[in-house]
Amino acid sequence: MRKFSSILIALAALSAHGQTAPDACAPSGINLSGLSSWTTSWPFVDSFKVRRPWISAPNDGSAWDDGRPISMDADGWVSSLLPGQRAHTLIHDNAGGHYPGGRYVLLYEGQGQINIRGDAQIVSHTPGRIEVDVIPTNTGMYLELNGTDPQDYIRNIRLIMPGFEATYQIQQFHPAFLDSLRGFDVIRFMDWQNTNGTWNHNWSMRPKPTGSGNALGLGVPIEVMIDLCNELDADPWFCMSHRFDDNYVDQFAGLVYTLLEPERTVYVEHSNEVWNSIFTQHHYAVQRAAELGIPGDPFQAAMRYHSQRSVEIFDIWDNYSPPERLVRVMGGWHANTWVTGQLLDWNNAAAHTDALATAPYFGGFLGAGTNPNQTLQMTPDEIIDACIADIAQGRVQTTAQSDAVGKYSNIDLIAYESGQHLVGVGSWTNNTELTALFHAANRHPRMYDAYAGDISGWRSSGGGLMVAFASCNTPSRYGSWGLLEYQDQSLSEAHKMRAWNDSMSNPADFTDDGVLDFFDITAFLVAFAIQDSAADFTNDGELDFFDISSFLQAFSSGCP
Repeated sequence: MRKFSSILIALAALSAHGQTAPDACAPSGINLSGLSSWTTSWPFVDSFKVRRPWISAPNDGSAWDDGRPISMDADGWVSSLLPGQRAHTLIHDNAGGHYPGGRYVLLYEGQGQINIRGDAQIVSHTPGRIEVDVIPTNTGMYLELNGTDPQDYIRNIRLIMPGFEATYQIQQFHPAFLDSLRGFDVIRFMDWQNTNGTWNHNWSMRPKPTGSGNALGLGVPIEVMIDLCNELDADPWFCMSHRFDDNYVDQFAGLVYTLLEPERTVYVEHSNEVWNSIFTQHHYAVQRAAELGIPGDPFQAAMRYHSQRSVEIFDIWDNYSPPERLVRVMGGWHANTWVTGQLLDWNNAAAHTDALATAPYFGGFLGAGTNPNQTLQMTPDEIIDACIADIAQGRVQTTAQSDAVGKYSNIDLIAYESGQHLVGVGSWTNNTELTALFHAANRHPRMYDAYAGDISGWRSSGGGLMVAFASCNTPSRYGSWGLLEYQDQSLSEAHKMRAWNDSMSNPADFTDDGVLDFFDITAFLVAFAIQDSAADFTNDGELDFFDISSFLQAFSSGCP
């Protein structure tokens, strides 16, 4: 009892000196991977939702794309065809066959000539309904319109996966997709919104649920994203494109708070990585800063514009949300605390900001500069060792960011993205040997250890909400970003997702009996006293005060 009392006294002393105890119960989030016809994720039971844009071709099949325009209505349905023209599209192509097989049902309205082939073999065809048997391969399915009646054109095409015809209208999301996201507190929709590539800035052009697909460049409809969060009891994180005008932001916010469950909190951020010169939003910020006469060199002025526009967006959202339902996120740069000051100090932006978000990736140095020359001499095990060392070093930067944010009252440090960053940079992108090595490291069982250490290290260094990047996609020369490589991948192979799932279990149930009670405290303190590694609560290889404080915080809150 005396030892327990001394722990509480120590915690009080820590608080009195203004230091932040690690948050073992910090919420977890996940970025959804972008949608495409080749996605290995199965968000929707209607596969047509992830089709490619329509392609024009001659009806005789002499060319794949003849470049002619295709007449479409406001929802993207082909309203007429030119003489000798057909429109076609691909679904589940180049996905390695990682999509459900079996009996699909193709439903449509209107009159015309419609066909589906590739992995699909037509079994029956009646007006408005085609049944097809699908054996998945890397080819995918190929749907074509060889004719359509302009007075009653083919529209409302749905390609329903096996077993969901009776329920697709009331449950649009695939159960495997939903199951892979359960447990995450926050869903960040940056890629579902096509934030880094959208050209849409007019509210009248926004993606709508009546549209002919969700992977067509405009992003996923707001209503669909809200439905997903309502279904999962998760909080949404929306990115307001640099192209959005005030009316777009206003309409967006109003729709969200009309449809979102009242107990949900919304995270809102201006664009994504405005500091990053590989994105058009950075150059837009440079341009706008110059037009507005914002002082500083081009980079500093761009950061000040980013800060200024963020606050303008926050103020619009404030009109719709009580403070407890809105987190106003300022997007920062993890490696640069100077930027943090520029963003939060400009025009007192800190007074309008609830959280600074950075991206504490690890391992990125292995694929950059001249480092790959040495990296190529390493084994996957040695890659993991280097990542774990980088994670430990990264805590220094996280602590620095935590300190930089800590001087502002009531601003949290959160992570908008996180995880490994094993990818070739510049000309190294095309080095097949380096790509294969990075893929092998990502598939190595010890990547679990790296992720578990990264998550606990972030929390022990003062970080709050941590959002993983990203949900599900196929490794390529451009990176191995997915926690899952394909939707139904076994957790025994998906080491990164397994680490995240384990991190979201109740850490304070030390006796693992499903009950938080006195026995958990006793077991933990005994393990700590005898230097048992099970008491390494922050998973950093050391038994120290942070383990005790993290455990007691988790126990007292009963966090899940």
